[in-house]
Amino acid sequence: MSRRVVPRALRTPTRAQIPTQGGGSAADPPRVREPVPADPPERSVPLPRASRRWFAVAAIVLVAAVAGGGAIQADQRAAEAATARREGLAAAVSAATVILSYDHTRMDADIAAATARTTGKFRAEYRETSKAVAPVAEQYQAVVSATVTASAVVSASPDQVVTLLFVDQSTRSTRITGTKVDQARVRMTMSRDAGKWLVSRVEAL
Repeated sequence: MSRRVVPRALRTPTRAQIPTQGGGSAADPPRVREPVPADPPERSVPLPRASRRWFAVAAIVLVAAVAGGGAIQADQRAAEAATARREGLAAAVSAATVILSYDHTRMDADIAAATARTTGKFRAEYRETSKAVAPVAEQYQAVVSATVTASAVVSASPDQVVTLLFVDQSTRSTRITGTKVDQARVRMTMSRDAGKWLVSRVEAL
């Protein structure tokens, strides 16, 4: 008995050949969709060790620069104060010999020279005092000569110096016989005005 050949189009497909909804055969296992992993939380990325060292060095340099700038300013101000002490004291000694001296034969010239050494309110005060002293000096033919015997700085800043002066005043006039010497202590304040050290206050102690 011969086997009957069935046309391919009429053949019944086997189970293994029946297509499934997923496109595969019935023998293939069902596909399971894998869950999509969530994005990991953002985290700050630590700086490399070399970068951390660079920031540390930069911070140290910045602090040193700021501190160094303050030190430079302090040194500069100290140097200016030291210069003021020297210049202010020298100007005070020179001014004292002019302001505290006068000669009845040249009162106008002496008053003008002394006024040029003054500044501020003291200039007006000196002019008023001179107006009262001038006629008395001329009446008694007075000659007063001042000499600074000792001097010191009480305080100093770049623009003001307070000095202490020990002064001998020698006086000759028709009211006395010979020469009279008076010793005085004077606190004289010097102020920088237009680049010059001028007398801004005088106090007898």
